[in-house]
Order: sequence, then structure tokens, then C-alpha cells
Amino acid sequence: MKNGKNINFKRLVFAIFLVFLTIVVYAQTDITSQYNVKGKYYEVIQAMERLYGNHQHKNGSFYNGEFKSYDEVRGYLSPLMTDEAIEKVINEFFEKEKGQLIYSCEFQDYLANARESYYTSQVEEKFYGIIQDSILNPGLQLVLDEQLEIRTEGDTIIAEINKVAIHYFDDQEVNHHYTRLGYPPNDLLLASFVFVEEDGDLLLHDFEVVSKKQSNT
Repeated sequence: MKNGKNINFKRLVFAIFLVFLTIVVYAQTDITSQYNVKGKYYEVIQAMERLYGNHQHKNGSFYNGEFKSYDEVRGYLSPLMTDEAIEKVINEFFEKEKGQLIYSCEFQDYLANARESYYTSQVEEKFYGIIQDSILNPGLQLVLDEQLEIRTEGDTIIAEINKVAIHYFDDQEVNHHYTRLGYPPNDLLLASFVFVEEDGDLLLHDFEVVSKKQSNT
């Protein structure tokens, strides 16, 4: 009888474990199925393009003519990101000067050199080095849907890029437009995009991008 009770108890514990495991798996599947996580990723990446464009120059500084103030950038990004992610983006690409947002020092130097290169016909190859480890990395748009790994961690949903090879051009194309901007023929990207739910929507909360510039073999 004692052995029978032990067996029944073990079966009960195992059954409870299976129920708990089913609930956890269902909960994780359910939260990712509620949202088009991959679609949200591409929406965020494409939105970043407008933050670096429409270059204007005034009083010795370059700025984005479309987004001249903190509130304009914040208003543009708020449907896509939490306050924390918005601050991270702004701090990464902009600086405040007399109430206006101008590009950060690296972009200032690059644009000044690029303008000089336009008049002197010199080649400026530093652009990719500035944006390679940022959310502006153009390789992020070339990541295929099936190369995005989606997982949940607590209340967050994470879209990961795990050493995805990006091909920009053949290394024999020495005069390719990308070479003039400092792009490598190939790159290897690692990235993590953390999303959270706020008011029934999925918002980017944090991100990290790492480029492992590769050469053709």
C-alpha cells in the first residue's frame, strides 16, 4: 500500500508539473501571437531613416530640417517606443544647442568633411564607422523575417539577430557607392530589440546593435 501511495503521489506531482508547463508555454505563445513582433521590428528600423536626413547647416552646426526640436523627435518616436528608448535614441544621435537639436559630434565632423570632400573630390569613407553599432545600421533592414529570433523574458518580448551575415557588395567592386562610405563587403550583425506592452500596444523599450565587420573569404 505504501508503494502505491508513493506512485500516486509522484503521478500527481508530475501531472501538476505538466499543467504548469502547459500554462507557461501557452502564455508565452499567446503574448507573441497577440502582436506582429517582426512587423513592429521592421516598422521601428524603417522609421529611423528619417532621423538622419534633410541636412541643414546654420551657425556652424548641422541638423535635421524635419526634426529640429526635442518635442518633434519625441512626438515622432512615441508611437513606436517607450520614453526610455526615445531618450536613448536622442542621446545617441543628437545634442541640444540653444533649444534646438543638432547632430552629435561624430555626425557633425562627418558632414563637415563630406561637404569639403564634395568640393575637393576626395573620398570620405567614415560614415559606416559612425552608424555600424547603432540602430541606424542599414544592415538591420536586410535581415530576413526568418532570421529574427523571437522569445519572451518575463513581461518583455525580445527580437534577436544572432550573427546574421549581411552582404552589401562584392569585394571586387572597389568603386561601389558603399565603398566610398566605408562599408565592408560583408558584415555580421548581432542585435537585441526589447519590446514591452503599454496601453495595448507593443513598444520598443531597449536595443543593442553590434557589427562584426567581415571580409569575403
